[in-house]
Amino acid sequence: MTPEPPATRRMWLQACLTALGAQGLPATAPTPGASYLRLKEPVSIAVGDLQPWRPHPFSAWVDKPAAEGEPAAERLLKGILVRASGKPGPESLRALCLHCPHELCYVQLVEDLQHVRLEQSERPDHPLLVCPCHFSVFDPQKEGALLEGPAERGLFRFRFQMRDDVVEIREVEAAAVL
Repeated sequence: MTPEPPATRRMWLQACLTALGAQGLPATAPTPGASYLRLKEPVSIAVGDLQPWRPHPFSAWVDKPAAEGEPAAERLLKGILVRASGKPGPESLRALCLHCPHELCYVQLVEDLQHVRLEQSERPDHPLLVCPCHFSVFDPQKEGALLEGPAERGLFRFRFQMRDDVVEIREVEAAAVL
């Protein structure tokens, strides 16, 4: 009789993701009907500070709701606000969580696309967000959509509002802290 292999982190995460999927939680690209959680404090960023493809990093605290056997907890999320084109207005702005949905490594904005491995997707003419751990690639111009890699969905998104010349980031997809 051969001994069973020891449980690995990946096996544990796969079991957790399978259990979450069985509960009907989103496992694919975020939808307009995705649920959002309010940040503890809104993040305000002046529109004048935003240049095309120059990310403006920010951090935000959110309360993770209590779940079966787990108490509520605070989570610190890191994000970027980026103007994904030279066009003015909120349509060109993207507020994305920098935690890769695969295993929560921090994604990085890569401008030199020669350093991005794309095997199935067309190479765009703008920077991409890449996870250095397992090489998932996300397109900030398409709301953080997954292009390639082991992640099963796009990046988690923050909701924001424009007030005068300020962007107020107020909410994050609930799946970012589940």
